[in-house]
Amino acid sequence: MKRWFKRLIRSLAGQTKSVRSRVHFSALGDAARKRGDWGTASRYYALHLQENAEDFGIWVQLGHSLKEQGLLDQADMAYGQGNRLNENEAELWLHRAHLSKQRQDFDAACDYFKRSYALEANPDVARELNTLEDMVRGRHQSSVEARNAIPVMRSMDIYNGAMVDLRMPGQTSTDALSDTSGKLRALEDENDRLKKLLATSVLDAAAMKGLVGQT
Repeated sequence: MKRWFKRLIRSLAGQTKSVRSRVHFSALGDAARKRGDWGTASRYYALHLQENAEDFGIWVQLGHSLKEQGLLDQADMAYGQGNRLNENEAELWLHRAHLSKQRQDFDAACDYFKRSYALEANPDVARELNTLEDMVRGRHQSSVEARNAIPVMRSMDIYNGAMVDLRMPGQTSTDALSDTSGKLRALEDENDRLKKLLATSVLDAAAMKGLVGQT
């Protein structure tokens, strides 16, 4: 068992020196779980796992009890150890998917939903996966579009600023005429730049739509 798992188990189990049977600690953990005492349940499960580190079912129960306490990172560690012992348990992948959603790790959640569905073609899992994938794609597309819009908006600000500048009050007609040539050149340069940026953004948006449309 990895060092960090040993530390997790020791921290949950405490420093007790009591020697009890395998059934005893797991039974005490189950009893605590049934009455909703998740902290006690996790301690007894950890004591059990100190001597029975290959017990898949108790790793899963430890994950449940940690999740109920809001210890999501630790719960994922426990579920992950369960997966290493038995990677063909669809329900455990499903638990990890929901836990990853709680942690807002949506990419991991999609992966776990897929693994669960591959083992057991549950239509509810398929619907959950489709909804989550649509959300992830939507977020990615919005992020890309927002990044593309920034240089365009800056260029538009410059363009608009130049237009306002040309019409500023308080200049004499002589001042305005002497300045107009240079300002118009600056305006034309920024206008060309704006067109290039808009063209790039359109191409990027088209490419993203193509990606989003793929299955």
